Amino acid sequence: MLMHVLKQTALNLPIVLFVTKNVGSFAKVDGDSMIPTLNPGGKKGKSDYVFLWKWSMREFDISRGQVVALM
Repeated sequence: MLMHVLKQTALNLPIVLFVTKNVGSFAKVDGDSMIPTLNPGGKKGKSDYVFLWKWSMREFDISRGQVVALM
């Protein structure tokens, strides 16, 4: 059982690391700074989750009106 878990981890870890580093990842948006674009209800304690698409930054494919996250 332990060998199976270690084998699956060894196979999947490089894929997960590549995707989160180069393609994108999920992030939690807290606070009021992005109301009404994110968290349109404006409720305290509520958070939105967004997908940070990193692939478009390779070609600087950003247009007016898009939300940009600095990491």
